[in-house]
Amino acid sequence: MHSAAANKQRVAVVVAHELAHQWFGNFVTMEWWTHMWLNEGFATWVSYLAADQFFPEWNVWTQFLEESTIGFKLDALAGSHPIETASLPNIQEESSSSGQKHGFSCQKSPLAVLITKTVYKRN
Repeated sequence: MHSAAANKQRVAVVVAHELAHQWFGNFVTMEWWTHMWLNEGFATWVSYLAADQFFPEWNVWTQFLEESTIGFKLDALAGSHPIETASLPNIQEESSSSGQKHGFSCQKSPLAVLITKTVYKRN
């Protein structure tokens, strides 16, 4: 779907995602790259939360679930790994592998944040 409405929604979610990074980053800094999943998961979750707050008619939570469950489908692959893995010894190697290695974790993490929020809210 490449409509003007879809583009507006995508821009709103991306801008909210980056604002969440700025806000969250002022309070919490990752100890190391192994914790990137929390940073990305929180920013993704907040981006949909903000989009839903400003544009409830978009029903973004349906899209959130569709996109977030991709990470759980990737868990079925042979190359799957835990959401947090041991760090690589070289920072250059770590950052260059982010598309492959951290992609899985970053796709799983927004739903993990939502599940955690739900569990803590009940207790």
